[in-house]
Amino acid sequence: MLGVYDNFPELYHCVAEYSHSTQPKRLQRAIIEAAHGINRNGEGPSLPEFKEHGITVIVDLGVADGVTFTYVDSEVFNECLEAIEKKAFETLDFICIVRYYNVRSGRRRPLKFDYHMVRFTFRDKAMGIIVYHERGVRHLAIMSLVDFLIQKINGALSSMGAKPLVENYIRTL
Repeated sequence: MLGVYDNFPELYHCVAEYSHSTQPKRLQRAIIEAAHGINRNGEGPSLPEFKEHGITVIVDLGVADGVTFTYVDSEVFNECLEAIEKKAFETLDFICIVRYYNVRSGRRRPLKFDYHMVRFTFRDKAMGIIVYHERGVRHLAIMSLVDFLIQKINGALSSMGAKPLVENYIRTL
């Protein structure tokens, strides 16, 4: 089923909750728009500790579809928007691949990557986030990843004229 990963782990490394004052379909549209924008622009968090060592960070997002994940390109973006219009998701799962590159002499050399599974859950006026770090070296703190995703979602909400998400709590294990 689109949006849900059948084998999402019961363990997690981060849990967060955010309040919102927008309709679930609108919030989910903002999440899909943020994911598509991140992929289309090759974006990632820009942190001083990475910059001073010449490391570039790029995040890739794929939306779940049963037992697989599909990169959020224009086609998948439109498919997700159509699904949201029919019925709002109860959960929305993504694979989040954080790629690290060391840039020297104009050449990008890949470093090890991190793989996270991210689940968004939706309740009346609250959105939960569960993050499971599947594998990798964790160069990027999970809280920094969540902050990056929330910043992009808030940007999408702002462009829709909606109020931003407000953090209730965030905990890492």
